[in-house]
Amino acid sequence: MIDIVSSTDKNYIMPTGVMMTSVCENNREEKITFHVLIDSSVAERQKNELLQLVGKYDGKAVKFYLIDDNVFESYPRIGECSPHITKATYYRLFMETILPATIDKVLYVDSDIIITGSLADLWNTELAEHPVAAVTDMDEGDEKRYQWLGYPQSIGYFNAGVLLINLRLWRETNMMEVFVDFMKNHADQIRLHDQDVLNVLFRDSKLTLPLKYNAQNAFFYKQELIQIDLKKYGEQLKEAVKHPVIVHFTLPQKPWIIGCQHPYAKQWEMYRDMTPWRHRSIFDTLKYSGLRHTVGYYTRKWGLKAPMDNPYDNC
Repeated sequence: MIDIVSSTDKNYIMPTGVMMTSVCENNREEKITFHVLIDSSVAERQKNELLQLVGKYDGKAVKFYLIDDNVFESYPRIGECSPHITKATYYRLFMETILPATIDKVLYVDSDIIITGSLADLWNTELAEHPVAAVTDMDEGDEKRYQWLGYPQSIGYFNAGVLLINLRLWRETNMMEVFVDFMKNHADQIRLHDQDVLNVLFRDSKLTLPLKYNAQNAFFYKQELIQIDLKKYGEQLKEAVKHPVIVHFTLPQKPWIIGCQHPYAKQWEMYRDMTPWRHRSIFDTLKYSGLRHTVGYYTRKWGLKAPMDNPYDNC
């Protein structure tokens, strides 16, 4: 049994459904339970959409967990660094008290992701006494990041969009209390939300996973734009680009936003077309893309505006 956790509010139900579809399509032989952390903004209709979507696949199930908005009153930096990120990103910090005590390990997956292969090898990774296993962040080489985090750049920095979590160890060490205490007393160190919290607290105990398990946008960029150590990760990077197991759309220009240039945007659309959201109306286009992106896309398409530079040209 693979236990997959995701968190969402009403705005990310459609991407969550696409992510789930990609998991089910590429892991048909696995028994999988999706544990979805939601807040009160998620309607019954939206929950039913996810239940019906996953219900088409044998051995797959969905369970919902309503997060009490009062569990933590002040989520640092929401909307300051990345406008598309909401407080739902912090919900994963409370998993040890929300999920059943019988679950010792979970795979946390963001909603802006598609799975393109089997998750079996990743799930079977031995965590031992590591609290978390994760992939290096695409901006690990950004020196300014370590100034606010307060630890040496040599320790590195991981992306929290895909996490293999030792939930047993989290409970034994009361990590929820540690997370909340850090957010209350060190808010000045937090820029990238709960990802910073996890990196600071697990900086010496994390297990680093191959890049193919969280292929982020910049991995597909022209090499001069990549901020990871190419000498260290060069071979892994080649594999991640050619044969990613998990593709993570890490930037604000998501594949559901019209005009997205990501090389896996079409594959995301393929999985979306297997869901109830396959028919994209004008309303949906404006809802997910916004007026600015929609107008910009069509003015470029009709030659009324210069095309955008494509950072993926050499991928």
